[in-house]
Formats: sequence, structure tokens, C-alpha cells
Amino acid sequence: MKKVLSFVAFAMMVISSLSLVSCSKDDDIDGENGNIVGTWKCDLAVDYGKDDDLYGIEEYHSYIYSQYKEDGTFTHVHVYITKYTKEAKQLGLKDETEVEIEKGTYRTNGNKLTETINGESTSGEYKIEGNKLILTNTSGLIMGITFSRVSDSEINQYLK
Repeated sequence: MKKVLSFVAFAMMVISSLSLVSCSKDDDIDGENGNIVGTWKCDLAVDYGKDDDLYGIEEYHSYIYSQYKEDGTFTHVHVYITKYTKEAKQLGLKDETEVEIEKGTYRTNGNKLTETINGESTSGEYKIEGNKLILTNTSGLIMGITFSRVSDSEINQYLK
């Protein structure tokens, strides 16, 4: 169980850093970096693995969706899905889907993103290439995180 908790803590840290550095908007949403308005799904998904008999976990997945609107608001949805083995279910464990929702405001200035959640702002750099949103230099992390443009229905299923 300690292995699962360590993994979950690590995943939450990664996901939290992603949620704080998202896309933004200003008067020039169609500027040099393209139009950020719409729904995006993070291409970095966390898969714990399959058939971990020790913890009774058959599969673990984590997904991040971000939706940016013309009015400068956004919604982030973090989805965590745990599926247990048949044996674990016989012991009373049930498959789980946990959803966390964050809302805030965003803006852009050139290739700079600024996102504000609960009064705290974080900035980074972004670019859009085709249907890909690429975040770099975010929250002091020098890395590239890629999102793909998806249909609004993918995020809306968790906003009900």
C-alpha cells in the first residue's frame, strides 16, 4: 500500500504543477501562438500498470483536461480511475473514478501564459502547433508538456 500512496503523491505533484501552468488568454487569442480557446487533453497520462496483485489494482489511469473560454475563464478537470482485480472486488473493493475540478482565469501576452487560481498566479511559455498545445518553462520546470485539442464533450462528461 505504501507503494501506491507514494505513487499517488508523486502523481498529484505532477498533476498539480500541470494545473497551475496552463493556457491563458488576452485580447489576442489568435496571435502568434494560435487560438487557445477550446478543450485540451494532456498527452501525459499516468498509467500505474496492470495486474499489481499486491495491492489488488488491475489498472490505474490519470487524465487531465483543460477548457479555455473566450471570456478568459478556464476549467481544469483531473480524472483518476482505479480498477481492481476480481479478487480485490470479492474483498469489498470497488472500482473508483475520482474527479477534481479547478476553475480560474487566464491571459496571454505573446508566448507567455498567466493563469490564476484562487488568487495565485503562475506563468509559463506556450505555443500551438496544429492541434497541439505545448507548455514549456512552466513553474520553474524546464520541460515540454503537450496537450491535444479534443471535443468539448470529453470534458463535459465530468462537469455534470
